[in-house]
Amino acid sequence: MTLAVEARTDDGEAVPAGTVGTVVAVWGEAEAFDIEFDAPFTGLATLTREQLRDHRSRR
Repeated sequence: MTLAVEARTDDGEAVPAGTVGTVVAVWGEAEAFDIEFDAPFTGLATLTREQLRDHRSRR
């Protein structure tokens, strides 16, 4: 998934919009997601679907 907006990791680090991360957990009925980021640093953030967008191209 790609961040649609800037977000903060659970440790308070700012992750810029456009950063790609990996979904590691889904909460509720896909209401929130734990996303792991490897760059610009390693971190975990719990985000809503409004904060994310699918980075794969749709054809």
